[in-house]
Amino acid sequence: MLFVIYYLDKCDVTACCVKLTQATFALVRRTCDRKWGLRPITVLWLYIREIRPFIFYGALVWWPKVTYKITKIKLGRIQRMACLAITGAMKSTPTASMEMLLNLTPPDLLIMAEAKMALYRLHILKQPADP
Repeated sequence: MLFVIYYLDKCDVTACCVKLTQATFALVRRTCDRKWGLRPITVLWLYIREIRPFIFYGALVWWPKVTYKITKIKLGRIQRMACLAITGAMKSTPTASMEMLLNLTPPDLLIMAEAKMALYRLHILKQPADP
């Protein structure tokens, strides 16, 4: 039991998640280009429905890591890759402007919101039912 606690304390969960997500999205990105492949709306759907839940899984456990600057940068890279693939914009386009065009919220804010909602659900379930 102590080994598991020590391992979870030393393991960088966000780094593992970011590596897997970048590899997954790199496969998706290879299937789309400006002139051939998946349509931008399909890539947006894949990002929102497949990649994001993969990142947010277990956010209740590791959400304090999101407050670190390095984690925000790593999560921002994933969202930037998605924005570039969806819009087909140049690499020099600012991430914030692409997020605004696609109506995407920064991932660190979404993870904190997911964790707060999960805590709220757990708090409600813990309360006794009214007679």
